[in-house]
Amino acid sequence: MSDWTVELHRETGGGEPDRDALDTYLDQLVAHHAAVSATPQGRVSARLTVTGPDPAAAAAAALDADTAAAAAANLTGTVSALTVAAADTPDGDATWIRTPLLGLTDIGKLLGVSRQRASQLAAEHPQFPPAVARAGVGPLYEEVAVLAFQDSWERKGGRPAGQPATA
Repeated sequence: MSDWTVELHRETGGGEPDRDALDTYLDQLVAHHAAVSATPQGRVSARLTVTGPDPAAAAAAALDADTAAAAAANLTGTVSALTVAAADTPDGDATWIRTPLLGLTDIGKLLGVSRQRASQLAAEHPQFPPAVARAGVGPLYEEVAVLAFQDSWERKGGRPAGQPATA
């Protein structure tokens, strides 16, 4: 197991979060030696340390910690960027970068389908990109890979033949 430094950015979609929300968010991440900042445009950034066997596991652990902390602080929005580096690596030498990340709900909106259909595509379509991390909110995918899938996906309207509509 290694220590990893993870930096993530959450887009809250509103103005700058209030001080109490940021304090609660930071308090929830204190076990990860976190530093937190926010912009007037609503971007909340956190830098924390997690332990894991590899960068993907570190990303998942950081996303789980962020999701729990954001819920406790009533911070909305989604993680838009994530960087993982070995904790003993000098700044600027990131070993693994995934940005931006999409969950199944976001993928459904992007593709114009339900979250359930997005989940089905992820599980069954041979050209759908693999998840780059799994967090408490479910699998996460690189936006650029999902956009490439969207460009090549031959969407067929309606139900497959022989599938009756359900009431």
